[in-house]
Amino acid sequence: MTSKVSFFNLIKENLKQRIGTIAFSILCCFISWPLLLLIMLENTKSYLIENYDYQTFFYEFFYRNPTNIIIVSILAVICGMGGFFYLFSKKQVDFYHSLPVKREKLFLVSYLNGIFIYFIPYVICAGISFVISISYIGFSGEVLKGFLMNLFITGIFFLFLYEIVILAVILTGNKLSCFLMLGTLCFYMIATKGICIGYHDIFFDTFYYNGNLLAENRLTSPVIAILYGTIYWFNGVYDEFSGIDRPMMMFLLQCLGFAIFYGILNVWLFKKRPSEAAGRSIAFPMIQDIYRILLEIPFALGCGIFFCCITIRNNTAWLLFGILFGLLVSHFLLESLFHMDVKKALSHKLQLVITGGLLCLLAVSMRYDWWRYDAYLPKENKIKSMAISINGMIETDIVYYLEDTKEYSYSDQYILENMDIIDYEPIYEIAKKAVEAQNQKEREEGTYTWCKIKYSLTNGKDVYREYYIKREDDLLTQIINKPEYKNNVYQILTLKDEYIDELWVENIETEKSLLLEKEDIAQFLSIYREELNGLNFEEIKQTYPTAEISFRYKNGRIRGYQIYPSFTETRKYLKDLGFETKDNPGSFDSEGIESITVKVEKWIYEEEASYEKVDMGYDENVFIKEYTDIEQIKELCENLQVLEYYYKYHNIFLKGVKNDYIYVIGKKRMKDGSLEQIEGYYLKEQIPNLIKEDFKIKE
Repeated sequence: MTSKVSFFNLIKENLKQRIGTIAFSILCCFISWPLLLLIMLENTKSYLIENYDYQTFFYEFFYRNPTNIIIVSILAVICGMGGFFYLFSKKQVDFYHSLPVKREKLFLVSYLNGIFIYFIPYVICAGISFVISISYIGFSGEVLKGFLMNLFITGIFFLFLYEIVILAVILTGNKLSCFLMLGTLCFYMIATKGICIGYHDIFFDTFYYNGNLLAENRLTSPVIAILYGTIYWFNGVYDEFSGIDRPMMMFLLQCLGFAIFYGILNVWLFKKRPSEAAGRSIAFPMIQDIYRILLEIPFALGCGIFFCCITIRNNTAWLLFGILFGLLVSHFLLESLFHMDVKKALSHKLQLVITGGLLCLLAVSMRYDWWRYDAYLPKENKIKSMAISINGMIETDIVYYLEDTKEYSYSDQYILENMDIIDYEPIYEIAKKAVEAQNQKEREEGTYTWCKIKYSLTNGKDVYREYYIKREDDLLTQIINKPEYKNNVYQILTLKDEYIDELWVENIETEKSLLLEKEDIAQFLSIYREELNGLNFEEIKQTYPTAEISFRYKNGRIRGYQIYPSFTETRKYLKDLGFETKDNPGSFDSEGIESITVKVEKWIYEEEASYEKVDMGYDENVFIKEYTDIEQIKELCENLQVLEYYYKYHNIFLKGVKNDYIYVIGKKRMKDGSLEQIEGYYLKEQIPNLIKEDFKIKE
């Protein structure tokens, strides 16, 4: 029978047993709130900044205090384990279960006290910090809102992790197994997904992962949810104290829903948990074998990848060795842990053999592509639209603004997610050629690069692939000149002018810059966009940009948009503002150059060649000759390119392969009479005949 023991008295007695946890919670909350605030204020005062914006300072502190997430996570683990660790002691379990109290009440006592131990010190210390803010700026509704939002967000994160910690304790019978279970509950899904992606990336040449591993697994565990939520929360744009946006609110409500689900599950499991489970590794024997196998599989596959990568890539023998080694180690350790006896390490031999055989079969099937993954090409009548992102098409990394997450991205994610080309025949032909070359395991001579392609199928599924494609393919010109392609590769064509706070142009060679007035931005962009729409693939391959545009969009800096020599109206507009740009950027102008020194490394010659016979200066494996004749200087400058452009804007896919053995230094007389040194390089196919003859370089 159970009696009506005072619930309040049970709460009090439980709190007395958790004095250490209470003291730890108070200390953590004091450090992360009042103490940290006073230190930051003291540092702020030391800067002696006049008219400092304390309003924003306090809002940022309450709303985005980075130490809070760490403290909340630690307290969730401490409070969750501290309240239920008695389940690991047979004596304590026998004592509590002998009390005339329902198990639901026992659970609720420890559960609520864990929340109180976190929440009460947290609110008090945060409240003290809020009082400190009032002494500086008076009562502020915005700061109060930031304070309340912090309590709401961190409270949900605490509750989510708190429930998982309690679940780990209930499912196990000792501390070591508890920590292993907690790690499994927190990281199993994302680790398994990461290993799966790793196998695809190693063994499938056309594999491309376009997802966000953290975002896709954000609800699989509280730790991942906290990481994702914190990154999104801290990266959000809240300059006008706009608070929690809709995506963040939906995410928090989902976390709350999962926390409630796990809370109900914990109560049910707590009632079902047998008293004799204390001291066991797993409290419920029926899940022990399933749990062990689920742990062995990713560990074995992860070991397979590890041994495959540290030896010869894709070596089948080492791959299988790694899998079997990882499987045996994990099986022995887990069996020893579960039975608390090393002699039991070889239990369940049949399960071990079957698991090992299936994992090896899976690995071999991927290693030799029995799935025909790389040969995949959907039928045209199954495709609704396509998207393509060509590696090297953009000479510098353009930053993309993602409207839905308010983040800035350097990846292909934006292009592939937003591009929707209905007239996809050229893209499909590119993919078809790449698949055929992949099947034949041979490629034509030429310059190649990678491209990422998305197939949007009629059944609503999106399929991503990565292909090796030839630069000389005429289909690329058709694709790149499509308006649907340009509108997504060059996001500036569709961004709203009113969100551009600043815009400046930088001359690539001189590094001089011009900050446009606010009223000039819209007109400048109108001219630039029209000429950017007319940019063709041949010009991108054959010329270098003369200037680069950067601008601030919704408080994030976007860069990488370039002005080409053919943008005559754009350059004229800038010239009227006093900003000059060069007609032939990246090239050597022979005018003013008094001498050119050519250095040729001996490695350009064939091994059997007797390079000592070359009649010119020689120093440390480098042949040197200086040219001062005007006609020779003109010939040497004809195909010579500025070395600085190679490091900034030269892309092999677009411009061709650089000759690594010939190095040129030019000395140019400037208007003020000084000599300026300019460094240059040649492409492999553009070495002047003068150098070939003088240095006796063979064709």
